[in-house]
Amino acid sequence: MGCAYSVFVLPHNIVSGGSGGMGVVLRGMFGIDPTIFVTVMMWVMFFLGLIFLGKSFSLKTLPSTFLYPASVYLFNCIKPLQAWTLTLDNTLLAAIFAGALYGIGSALIFKTGGSSGGTDIPALIVEKYTGLPFEKLIFAEDVIIIGAGVFFVGFEPALIGIILCFISMETIDRIMFGGSTCMLIFIMTNQLDLVNDYILKELNRGTTIVPCIGGYTKKPRQMIQAVVSRNEYNLVLHYVHEVDPKAFITIVNAKETLGEGFKEPGFRRLKGK
Repeated sequence: MGCAYSVFVLPHNIVSGGSGGMGVVLRGMFGIDPTIFVTVMMWVMFFLGLIFLGKSFSLKTLPSTFLYPASVYLFNCIKPLQAWTLTLDNTLLAAIFAGALYGIGSALIFKTGGSSGGTDIPALIVEKYTGLPFEKLIFAEDVIIIGAGVFFVGFEPALIGIILCFISMETIDRIMFGGSTCMLIFIMTNQLDLVNDYILKELNRGTTIVPCIGGYTKKPRQMIQAVVSRNEYNLVLHYVHEVDPKAFITIVNAKETLGEGFKEPGFRRLKGK
């Protein structure tokens, strides 16, 4: 992610979302060095997360808080790389590569149960206290940042930034879920109450307890069925592994999920009915 920002985004002045996009906008407004802004921004967000989201969450963002600004600074110091990327006449090509690198980096973070920090933290805080969906809050943040970029950086860099964000999200989806937005999970565990309470209370997702019979033992058991978002998928896996390493989990890509907490159904009445 640091490579994407320093080698492709900054030299071509692309307005993407997140703290990096804010750095580009502030450079256009006040001439602030984006590498310094990103460093300060990451640490400010870290301490906000520590205050409002707790120590456990902050520990997940700590590696990113250190490594992302450090890698931005490191790649920014490698001037031959920046000189090479400036030979690209097509800024759109730079945005495509940047979006792919952002997506790969984010997917690696999410797969290990970590957090990239930055502007994710205000969205998580607002979600915690208001119940507004995290994805919509992140989208609103990006709209504000890219909208500011239209006025203070330029219309074309902002439009290209939208393409960068889209490529980044698609890359994350392809690496982690094959393009699906939600996951349907079935959990067979000896710690059913703990896992069920975690999904209900910590993730605020509904569950279904499904009675079943073991094919080999012929003994009656219970299985948890739940649908979770992309951001919650790895949290569930890590928690289940922590409380019951021998749990059996089946994961299915959900093409679309309609209902409370997800997409509104929006069913249309058929003509003549």
